[in-house]
Amino acid sequence: QQGARSVGAPARGKIYGSAPIPENKSLYMVLRPRLSFGSTHAIEQLQLGIARFRRDYAYDGRVVIASMSREGGGRLKPHLSHQSGRDVDVRLPLVAGLKGTLPQSYEEVDWSATWGLVKSLIDTKEVVYIFLTHSAQRRLYRAAKRAGMTEVELKPLIQYPESIGSGRAVVRHSKGHDKHFHVRFKCGSADDACRDKR
Repeated sequence: QQGARSVGAPARGKIYGSAPIPENKSLYMVLRPRLSFGSTHAIEQLQLGIARFRRDYAYDGRVVIASMSREGGGRLKPHLSHQSGRDVDVRLPLVAGLKGTLPQSYEEVDWSATWGLVKSLIDTKEVVYIFLTHSAQRRLYRAAKRAGMTEVELKPLIQYPESIGSGRAVVRHSKGHDKHFHVRFKCGSADDACRDKR
């Protein structure tokens, strides 16, 4: 749906003309359709990032979108943000052969796939932040290094190995984000009443 616009800030906002995340089983599964509405811009960038990941990385497991915003936006408990259709939770990809969609430990996470997905979303150039706990970032960082990334290349992308609260990286610590990561997209060009600050 075209014309869905983010209004206000992530923690104090709404969506004008909400668009649902469209079904696309070749790219992802939407876990909670009634909580998966957003702005046209954010949904397009989410789809582009996941499509890039599917094209460039050898991962055939599920990419699970947990929640975005309510239809119309506004408060989505227990989240503080997710109000203006630009925040979306994506579960950490699982290693092959596991049932379910939620990792029970870090050993159940496919960190190479997680890095590929995070990098593909960042490469849209439309991501403000990705929230992930510092302990999970350590594993993400190692996967990125295994993929050939250098410390210099990773410095603006992942907060680790700097301490919590330091640095200006895209991926940064937020408590509770250890089984999923939270992506915040920028305001789109049509989102004339959108604010990037909380």
